[in-house]
Amino acid sequence: MESFVFYLLDDPSEDALEEACKILPEISGPETYPKVAQVLLERENPETALMVMRWSGRDDVSELVSIGEAVTAVRVRVECGLLSEAFTYQRTLCLKVKEHKLKNGAEKHVSDDPDRWSWKEWMKILVNEFCCLSIRRNVVDRIIELPWNPDEEKYLHRCLLDSATDDPSSAVGSLLVVFYLQRYRYIQAYQVDFRLQKIEEAVVSENQIGEEAMIRMLSQSRWRKELVDKTIDILPAIQQQHVRSGPYSEMKDTSESASEAEKNSDLADAQQPEMISSSVPYSINSIFLQRAKDAGAREPAAG
Repeated sequence: MESFVFYLLDDPSEDALEEACKILPEISGPETYPKVAQVLLERENPETALMVMRWSGRDDVSELVSIGEAVTAVRVRVECGLLSEAFTYQRTLCLKVKEHKLKNGAEKHVSDDPDRWSWKEWMKILVNEFCCLSIRRNVVDRIIELPWNPDEEKYLHRCLLDSATDDPSSAVGSLLVVFYLQRYRYIQAYQVDFRLQKIEEAVVSENQIGEEAMIRMLSQSRWRKELVDKTIDILPAIQQQHVRSGPYSEMKDTSESASEAEKNSDLADAQQPEMISSSVPYSINSIFLQRAKDAGAREPAAG
C-alpha cells in the first residue's frame, strides 16, 4: 500500500494527490518514509504533511533527525500558521543537538558532513528558514513577538535586515525597529532606522523602484522615523544623547559578524550563509539555502 501511495504522490494530478491523502491516515506510522511529508509540502498540502508527521511520531524532538527532516518540520509548521510551535521546535531541537555534541565531542570546524555540524550551524539553518518563510508569508509582525534568545536573535536581525535591503518598500525593516523598541533597546532601534534611511535615500536618488513602491517606502520611512523620534524624546536627556551619538559601528556586531567572545568559543562559529549552503544537499528544499545560493551567484568572489 505504501508503494501505491508513492506512485500516487509522483502523479502530478490533483486526483492522485487527493487519493493519496485519503490513504495516508490508514498506513502512516513509525515506519513511514520521512520524504512523504516533504513531498506533500512541495505539493502545497502542508496540513496533510503535518498530520503524517504526527501519525508517524515525528512531530517532536524525542530523537535526533537529519537536517533535511528538521527543515521540513519547520516549514510544515510555518505553512500551517503554527509559528509558536515551529519556533519552539527549532529551539528544542538545537538544544538537543547541542547536548548531543557536548556529550559526544563538538566539532571545532565546519564540515561538509551535516552530522558533524555544531549546534550553532543547525540553529543558523533553522532560524533563517523560519524567518525567510515568515517574510514570504507576511507574518513578521507575529514572529517579532516571540521570545528570541541572543543566539537566535543574531540570525533574525540579519535575515530581516537583508530582506529590508533587498526590498526597501516592504515593512520588514520597520518591524525590526519595532522589535528593538519593544525590548527597550533604543540604540539598536535608532541604528537600524539610520541604516534603513541611508538605503532609502540611495533608492530615491537613483530612482531604483516604481512610483507605487516609492510611495509605500516613503510612507514606511516617515512612520518609522516618527516612532523612533517620539520614543527617544521621552527618555532622559543624557540617555537621548547617548542613543543619538552612539558609534554606528555597533551595528556590525549584530548584523554582520560575531563578537570576539563567540570567535573564541569552544563551539564552532556560525559561518556565512554561502559557506553552509555549499555543503547542504539542495534536496532539503530550503527557502533560506536557495536564497543564500542566489545571493552567492549574484556577488563575485572576493579577490
